[in-house]
Amino acid sequence: MEENQKDKKNMIIGLIALLVLLLVAFIAIYIVIYFLLQGLNYIGSLAVDLVEKISTLDTVLIVALISGLLTVVGLVVNSIIKLKEYKRRTAFNIKIKAVLFRF
Repeated sequence: MEENQKDKKNMIIGLIALLVLLLVAFIAIYIVIYFLLQGLNYIGSLAVDLVEKISTLDTVLIVALISGLLTVVGLVVNSIIKLKEYKRRTAFNIKIKAVLFRF
């Protein structure tokens, strides 16, 4: 009889603990989603402000900004390509030297 009461008591304690954990998890998820939405709202308002400011610029300035952006992107891509080519040549030279100096 006592064992049956202990089982019921443990089951009630476990159920209460589970409910508390679910409540804490729900509150944590709610807080995370709330702050994520606030951040997205802020980013959206910044994007709208940026579009409004850009629309007031002259066409010449917009073309200059786009040209500068494309130049920077081109330089980055060119650097990556040259780095890969350098690594390939270096690996090939190491292999050649290993073959030559093995004899």
